[in-house]
Amino acid sequence: LKAFLGFCSKSPALIKAMKDKDYVAMARNYNGKDYGDYDSRIKKAYEALEGKK
Repeated sequence: LKAFLGFCSKSPALIKAMKDKDYVAMARNYNGKDYGDYDSRIKKAYEALEGKK
């Protein structure tokens, strides 16, 4: 978790994408241009966790 937070803190674009819930930008900034279906997987995981509140 510390490594992930360290990585994110060095990428203002990734932090902005997270705050904006821009799943495509999150996937692209984290995995690069060949992010596959990672954007939809992030969205699905977020929505599943959000529903548990």
